[in-house]
Amino acid sequence: MRPRPPDYQVSPQQALRYVALGLLALFFLALGLLGVEGIVEVKDHQVAVIVNYVTKNIQVDLIPGNKIFIPFVEEVFTLDKSPNKFRMEGKGDVATDHVRELTVRARDGSNFWFDTIEIQYQLLPSKAIEVLQDSGTGDAFKKFWLMSFARSILRDEFGRFDPEEISNPSYYSTASMKAQERLNQALAEHGLEVRQITIPKPKFADDYEKAIEDRKLADQEVERLKAKALQLEKEKAKRLAEIESLQGQEFAELKGTLAAGKTTAEAQVIKLRREADTYMIQRTGEAEAERLSKIEEARGLTDKYQKEAQGLLAKTDALAKQGKIVVVEALTQKLAQIQIDVVPYQRSGAPTRIEVEPAAAAAAQATERQAK
Repeated sequence: MRPRPPDYQVSPQQALRYVALGLLALFFLALGLLGVEGIVEVKDHQVAVIVNYVTKNIQVDLIPGNKIFIPFVEEVFTLDKSPNKFRMEGKGDVATDHVRELTVRARDGSNFWFDTIEIQYQLLPSKAIEVLQDSGTGDAFKKFWLMSFARSILRDEFGRFDPEEISNPSYYSTASMKAQERLNQALAEHGLEVRQITIPKPKFADDYEKAIEDRKLADQEVERLKAKALQLEKEKAKRLAEIESLQGQEFAELKGTLAAGKTTAEAQVIKLRREADTYMIQRTGEAEAERLSKIEEARGLTDKYQKEAQGLLAKTDALAKQGKIVVVEALTQKLAQIQIDVVPYQRSGAPTRIEVEPAAAAAAQATERQAK
């Protein structure tokens, strides 16, 4: 006789749970038979937006992989978050992301264009809900927003310049950055962001292009001349520095020579001064000795002549006392010292007197008479 299996008792809660699981299994089985699945794959370049229609809850899932949801209650939308390109090129619109080339009216009224403009943009994953609500599902956000804003904003920013300015890379680079800022401001509320704008050099009509090229060549020539002038200024400064250095050396040498000459001259002056002082002292001594000698000689002569004068005075006094006798004696003494030659001759038949002439005069007269 087989043993009787034990009795299992199931609680009402467990019974309800089993019933719910069974119904859920039947529900998924029915969905499978109908071709409706509750699993979606989110790839690496996608972001998922999960919408719950019962709770009205919407959330963003940034992690790639398989996502399970409840069909008819929940729905998973995937959006492309990889970089996208919007191209402006050619003479006509090809697609929503490939439109005709950009033509711009410059500030002076002339026109120029760009052969190819490429704008790289992408969806902001953090704003995937706004993109879904604003643009719709799938790639709808790629179709209209760039086409709506890009042309007007680029025309506005590049049209601020005249052709000559926009030919300068710095100007159209500035315009490109400003256009990117304005595009991001316009696209931010739609959950998009511009990453980069690639813009080539602008194109102009042939005659204007030639004028710009000529102007560019002229500017290059001006820059070359400026560089050459700057180089000449540098060479001039260098040459002046060399000349100043050479002059400084020559000046230093000259100062040294002058200093040496000055020292020699000062030594010569000192020597000459010493010699002059010595000579002056010597001559002064000699002059002083001569002066003293002359003074003594003068004193001697003074005494001598004073004594002679006194003697003459004494004689004079004595003569004055003796009277005519002294005079006669003196005359006698003088006459004794005179040699007299007497030559008798007769001037007339009856001479009355005899003249005494010096012997020389008488001899001369005799000689004269003899000659006659």
